[in-house]
Amino acid sequence: MDTWFLLPLGDGITAQSVLSRIEPVFAHTYRQYGEPSDMAVFTQFLGGGDLHCSVNAYFSPATAGIATEFKALPCRRPRRESLELVFGGDACWERLFG
Repeated sequence: MDTWFLLPLGDGITAQSVLSRIEPVFAHTYRQYGEPSDMAVFTQFLGGGDLHCSVNAYFSPATAGIATEFKALPCRRPRRESLELVFGGDACWERLFG
């Protein structure tokens, strides 16, 4: 499966609240599956990176179960240059973006 998932998180303040709810679910699932290198969640800041910007979360295809739990929508793979890794291991960059 190559489908990524997008979850708009709102502004910089609300984004942290949503991410704090995603983190324990991701951490549990990540450990349960042996910390796979293709399981990751990224953020993308739109509009400057300050508290009033919009923030999106992108879930890699291996996180489909988590993404759907948080009502993220299917999307195309985002551009690597615009992302920050929030949850997952550093090996995900090579695995997911080559």
